[in-house]
Amino acid sequence: MKKILLPMILTVIGTASGIGAGIITARPAVEAVPTIIPPTHTYVPLDEPFVVPILRDEMTRAIVVAALGIEIDAVQASIVAPAMPKLRDQFLQVLYDHANTGGFDGLFTAPDIMRRLRDRLKSAAVETLGDGVLDILVTDLSRQEY
Repeated sequence: MKKILLPMILTVIGTASGIGAGIITARPAVEAVPTIIPPTHTYVPLDEPFVVPILRDEMTRAIVVAALGIEIDAVQASIVAPAMPKLRDQFLQVLYDHANTGGFDGLFTAPDIMRRLRDRLKSAAVETLGDGVLDILVTDLSRQEY
């Protein structure tokens, strides 16, 4: 029995030692921390909608109301508010020119017409705010006939 007991005790001690060493030297699992990538651009809505009269024969025949926003480089978003009066002036001029050339007549929401309007508005925004302007967002556009 001593011949069997001694190997069993040594096996139990060896196994316990191995388990203990494994517990002591084990490293805690490292949780993967998601890296948060800050956005490179942001959207700045323009507070007030733009109201554009549609004139025919020196009479107001309709009114177009447009709500716009600017997609801009996140670093430059803070320059929009101080430049708002000049930006609104330039946007109104673009919208008036668009109305005077018939841009709001007929199917005025066709993709090619809207793209031209956005491109002209973007050019005006870049002139005021710089190259950080990425796009112009038309968030609402409606026409009321008289």
